[in-house]
Amino acid sequence: MDEAPARRADWYADPLGRHALRFWDGTRWTERVSSGGRLGTDAVDAELAEFLAIRGGDPRARWPGWVAAVSVVVGLVAIVAAGAVARLADGDGGGPLGSLAAGALTLYLSLLACCWAVRRALGGTSRGMAFDFGFTFRPGDLAWGLVASLAARLGAVAVLLPLALADEDFVAPDAQGVEGIDPHVAVLVAFTIVALVAAPVVEELFFRGLLQRALENVVPVGLAIATGSVLFGFAHFSLAAGQANVGVVVATGIGGAVFGVTAHVTRRIGLAVVGHAYFNLIPVLVVWTQ
Repeated sequence: MDEAPARRADWYADPLGRHALRFWDGTRWTERVSSGGRLGTDAVDAELAEFLAIRGGDPRARWPGWVAAVSVVVGLVAIVAAGAVARLADGDGGGPLGSLAAGALTLYLSLLACCWAVRRALGGTSRGMAFDFGFTFRPGDLAWGLVASLAARLGAVAVLLPLALADEDFVAPDAQGVEGIDPHVAVLVAFTIVALVAAPVVEELFFRGLLQRALENVVPVGLAIATGSVLFGFAHFSLAAGQANVGVVVATGIGGAVFGVTAHVTRRIGLAVVGHAYFNLIPVLVVWTQ
């Protein structure tokens, strides 16, 4: 582990991110804090404070560059495999729901397995998988997540509008691919859980917590966000959608870019997960009301 940088006793940005400033006494972080000009106290985990100071305030694990290459390959293979499995399920009489479930299960298990395998291979930290991937939340995430979601939606509309004017077949409704789902309440509840919980958690862990994080160590941040966003967009490609895949891939890719920016700025994926869930809320509402 690298040595913590020598610094004189003074107020510095709180490495824990809970306050504006925290006092460094020359050897360690103290419980003295300041927010908005008001002094206070907030107990600090000395080990975590040192860890954050060494890492420049970023608590996430540092995935090496080769993880980026592995993640891209795994992501592409998982996307193709999910599409193939979904098509087989539909051909075997599974219908829209069976096809959607089979494809999603294949994709999510593959992405989760990659995250788990990388952390296992590299050891991670002693604080657990959630800590290493920045899977932490703050109270303000509910509000800022909504803002991120709206930004993603507005960005998607701005890009999709010219496409719709050129050819309306390029733009699909939010519920594209889930038409014909059994209106039984249990089925709708299952779809809602997947869209609002499973998808945001698994996809943000992989695309922002692993892929983008690893890419940021070898390429400029903008390129890292763009690469993760493009792959994220193609993860929502559906053979059944036809030309409408253009709109689906573009819209979700723009959403991925917004979530990628939030992950980079906040140095965690909690806010991106919340924003992602809000983003998926519209198709969920469409399915419930169709």
